[in-house]
Amino acid sequence: MKKNLLVQAVPGLAIVLGCSMSVLAMAAPAASVDVAPGQFAGGGQIGSPSNDQFARDLPLLLAQSSTPSTSGSVISLASPQIADYWVTVSRQDSGVLVFDGYVPDEQTRQALAKIAGADASYLKLGRGAPANYRAAVDFGVTLLARVSEGRFSLRGGAMSLEGTARTSADYAALTADLETGAPVELELATLDVKAPAVSPYRFGIEKTETGEARLRGILPTPQIENQLLALAGGNAVSNVGYASGEAPNFVASAEQAVQFLPHLASGMVRFDGQSWSVSGQPTSEAGKAAIETEFAIQQLAQAGWTLDLAPVVPAAPEPSSAENDQAPATAESAATGSGPYTWSLARSADGAVTVSGFIPAETLGRFLDVRLAGQGPVVNTMQVADGAPEGFSRDVLIALDMLDLLGSAQIDFDGQGWRVTGQAAEDTFESDAALVLGDQAANWQIAVEPVAVAQSMVEESEPEIAEAVTPTAEVEPAAASTPVVETATAPAAENPAAIEQCRAELAELTSHNAILFQSGAAIIADSARSELDSFAATLSLCPEAPVYVEGHTDSDGEATANLVLSVSRAESVVQALIERGVDAARLYAIGYGESQPVADNATSEGKRSNRRIVISIPDQPE
Repeated sequence: MKKNLLVQAVPGLAIVLGCSMSVLAMAAPAASVDVAPGQFAGGGQIGSPSNDQFARDLPLLLAQSSTPSTSGSVISLASPQIADYWVTVSRQDSGVLVFDGYVPDEQTRQALAKIAGADASYLKLGRGAPANYRAAVDFGVTLLARVSEGRFSLRGGAMSLEGTARTSADYAALTADLETGAPVELELATLDVKAPAVSPYRFGIEKTETGEARLRGILPTPQIENQLLALAGGNAVSNVGYASGEAPNFVASAEQAVQFLPHLASGMVRFDGQSWSVSGQPTSEAGKAAIETEFAIQQLAQAGWTLDLAPVVPAAPEPSSAENDQAPATAESAATGSGPYTWSLARSADGAVTVSGFIPAETLGRFLDVRLAGQGPVVNTMQVADGAPEGFSRDVLIALDMLDLLGSAQIDFDGQGWRVTGQAAEDTFESDAALVLGDQAANWQIAVEPVAVAQSMVEESEPEIAEAVTPTAEVEPAAASTPVVETATAPAAENPAAIEQCRAELAELTSHNAILFQSGAAIIADSARSELDSFAATLSLCPEAPVYVEGHTDSDGEATANLVLSVSRAESVVQALIERGVDAARLYAIGYGESQPVADNATSEGKRSNRRIVISIPDQPE
C-alpha cells in the first residue's frame, strides 16, 4: 500500500515523496534520476512556464500513482534561469517594506523576511542574480530607513532610488551614503529623492563686516549649496538645512542674490518665503550704484524684490601733507570734473544714435551697448562716475524705452530732471509714454511733436529732398548713412551651407520653447542653461552671421508693459549667449511684446506658446 507523504511542491526545495516516477514528467527535460536501494532521488529544473501548473498537479499525480515507491524518496528541483533579473523594495507610509521580484534561494528569502516590517511573500526564486545582490538589497534597505515613502530597485548591476526623506538630517545622510557607501560595482541609474517639504521656505545670505558670506536657512540640495558657496567666494560658509517646496526659479534667484555680495560692506539678501529683499551698507557709491543698476536691468522690483540700502559712509580722508592742505577732491568731483551728473541719448533723422555723459556702473554700460546694438550706428562716449542721483539707473532704462516710441529724439538729464524732445513714431505715443513712465512721470518733461505734425513736415519737404538726392556722381557718398553695423556683420564670407545648417538647428531649438523666465521678470530660469548651451554651440557653426534674439509675450497685462518685458528678456538671453562665447557684435535683442502671437491667448496652452524666445539668422540682401 503506497503512502502519500506530501501534497505540495515548491520550486527549489527538496521533496520527500512516496510515489511513482511519473511525477518527473512535470520537470524540465534535463531532469535526472538516480535509484539506490531504499531511496529514489530525482534532480532537475522546473520549466518556467509550468511552475504553477506543476505545483497544482503534483498532489493529483501523487494520489493517482498506483506504483508503490520506497518511503523517503527525494526529488531536488533547481530554480528557473532569469534573463532580466530584478528586485524592488518599497517603503510604504505605514513603514512596511514590500519586496518584489526575484531572490536567488530560499535561504536569502527567509533572511529578507526577517527584516523588521518586511513582506517578502512576493519574491520568486530564480537563478541569475548579480554577484552583489545581497549587498545591494541590504544597502537599499538602509537607504529606505531614511525616507518616509520610497522605492529601491535593482536591475542587473544598476540601482535606482526614489522617495522623500524623513528629515533634513536624513536627506543629508542619505546623499552622503550614496556618495561613499554604495557597494562596489553598483551603478546608480536613477536618483529622485527629495528633502521633506517645508513652508514657509526661508533662505538668506549674510555679508558680515569681516567680509565673510554666510548661507542660512533652507536649500533644496547639497549640490545647490556647493554651487552658491562657489559663487560667494572662498570665505563663504554655510549653515543650511535641506527641504523641498522651494518657489519656482528659486535657484536662479539665489544665484542673483549672490551677485550683490561684492557690493555690500555688510548686509543681507533674504527670501522670506514670499519675496526677496536686499538690505545693508554698500561698499561705496560705486557699489550702491552697481546694486541699483542690477536691480533695474533685471527688473527685480517688478518681480517683487525690495531694496533697502543705508547711506554710503564716506571714506576717512588720508592725512594731508603741508604741500597739500586743500580739501581732497571727492570721487564724484574727480570723475565729473566738479560739474553736474549729466547724461544724454539722441537719435538723428538718419537713425544714428549718440549716447554720452556719466553712468554709475560698468554693468549699465554693457547693458546699454546690447540694447542699442540694433538701433543703427552708435557713438558712445559715456564714462563711469560716482555721484549718480537716486533712481538714475531706473531712469536710464525709462529713457531707452522712450527712445523706442520716437523717431528722431533727444533725451537729456541735466543733473536735476529729465527732458524728452523729438517726433513721435506712432499716434499712440501719449498713452504709451504714460505706461512707460508710470509713477515717475512727475520727474520727466515731455515736448514731443505728434506723429501727424512730423508726417506733414516730411511731406512738405519731400520735393526739396527729392531734388537734392537726384542721382549724380557727386551725391553717391550719401550711402555712408547705411547702418555701419549691418555692413560689419554681413556674412559675405560665410559658407552658405553653414548658414543653412545654423538656421535649421536654431529653428529646431527654438521649437522646444525651453528658455523660461521668472514670472513677470527677465531672470532666466535655471532649467534653461543646457538649452542656452545648445544655442551657443549651434551659433559657433556660423561665427560671422548676425543673430536676432526676439522676445514675445502673451496678451496678459498692458501692451506697452509687455513690449518692455519682451525687450528685457531678449536682452537677458543676449547676455547669456555672450557669457557662453558668442560675439556681442553679432547679437540683436528685439522685443515684439504681444504683437506676434502664434496661438490663441484665450487658453493657457496658447499663452504658454506665445511666451517665447526666437533666435534666428536673418536673410541677407543679395
